[in-house]
Amino acid sequence: MKRRTFLLFSVLILFTKSFAKDSSEKDILISVLNHLFPTTNKYSGSINFKAFKYLLFISKHPSFDTDDLKFLIKGAKKLYTKHNDFIQLSTRKKEEALRDFEKTDFGINWLSVLLYYGLEAMLGDPIYGGNKDMKGWKNINHKAPVPMAKIPFGKEYV
Repeated sequence: MKRRTFLLFSVLILFTKSFAKDSSEKDILISVLNHLFPTTNKYSGSINFKAFKYLLFISKHPSFDTDDLKFLIKGAKKLYTKHNDFIQLSTRKKEEALRDFEKTDFGINWLSVLLYYGLEAMLGDPIYGGNKDMKGWKNINHKAPVPMAKIPFGKEYV
C-alpha cells in the first residue's frame, strides 16, 4: 500500500469513527449544505442532488486533498461548538448563525470550501455520486454531455 493511500484511509477511518461516536459533524455538514442549496418549488437542493454523498465518494479517491476533509470536519466542530442547536434552528436563525460564523477568517474560508464542494456536487457528472438524476443540470437547464462518462476518475477501458 502506498504511503498516500495509507494516509487517506487513516483519515477516512478517523472521519468515520468521529461520525460513529458523535454524528454532529456529519449532521452539521449536511444541514449547512441544505441551507446553502435549499430545495424550492423550482430548484432541487443539496438533499436532492446528494451533495454529502458526493463529498463522501470523492473523499475516498487518492487524488482528494485530505486537508480539505480535515478542514471541513474542523469547521463543522467549530460551528457546532458555537451553535450546538444549529440543526434545529429555523432557516432565518441558521442564516444568522452562518453570517456570524463567516465574520471570522476561518468561518468564511470554511463556508467557501463547503460551497465549492456543493457546487461540484450539483454540477459534476452523476457518476461521482452527486447531481442525482441530473437534477443540478436541470436546475440550470443544462443538457447532459454525449457521451456520458462510464467510469469515474478518468479510467479507460483496456
